[in-house]
Amino acid sequence: LGSAELRRADWSQSYFIEREIVETKEGLSQGIYYTFVGASRDIVISDANTLAVTAGVQEFTGKNERFHLRGRLIHSVNSDAGLSAHLDARYYHSTRSGEFDYFSPEDFVRLLPLAQLRRHNDAGWMFLAAGGIGVQQSTGSEWSMARFAQLRLESPPSAPSLNLFAEILYTNDSISGGTDYDYLMGRAGLTVAF
Repeated sequence: LGSAELRRADWSQSYFIEREIVETKEGLSQGIYYTFVGASRDIVISDANTLAVTAGVQEFTGKNERFHLRGRLIHSVNSDAGLSAHLDARYYHSTRSGEFDYFSPEDFVRLLPLAQLRRHNDAGWMFLAAGGIGVQQSTGSEWSMARFAQLRLESPPSAPSLNLFAEILYTNDSISGGTDYDYLMGRAGLTVAF
């Protein structure tokens, strides 16, 4: 269980793999895992606009495979203040929907406009706050409201071989509850470059 990532020094391109247990009742009791392999790339459109694209394949215990395509258009509203506007689009297709107890519609799409504020203090620590409301839809259901919020703290980039972070994420879609589910997750991490 874990993840690995290869990325360019400027973070504009990366390749990743992660393997985790599915955090549902059946996932934990029966040992249902997934392996997710993909790549991402940032495409600079202009000084104020960037498109970040991610594509990947997620294979679950059993026969389900999920194909992912994600894109985020980022517009710098005020670079001095660290304020940006984003349009986040996410699509996935599952080859075997409803196989176990995790949320697995045949198709899922989410469109989410976001506002983000990213600031650095005098010591170099980065503080990020983001949030947005949009729409989402899965096979067999109506369009519904999509919600997202994020708070993140990250160590200064002055020590590039070491990165510490802590964050809290909220969304109303999840791997277990579908699109009518409030999901709150806290994460902390340490990355060491070698």
